[in-house]
Amino acid sequence: MAIAVGMADSAGFEACVHEARQQILAVDSALADRLGVAAVPTIAINGLRLGGVPDFKRLSGLVDSILGRR
Repeated sequence: MAIAVGMADSAGFEACVHEARQQILAVDSALADRLGVAAVPTIAINGLRLGGVPDFKRLSGLVDSILGRR
């Protein structure tokens, strides 16, 4: 039984990771378009490290502050 629970938890974790990855790729794409660059994975990855799947609005504000637009 413990093995079955562990496998279910693992499958759930993998599903969450997949969903987070899709959201990060979407945010990366939107920020890259806004900045006129090929990709900005470092921004999204750092956003994830700062506490959850980053959203465009939150990271857009970060980009503005880095570029001195605020």
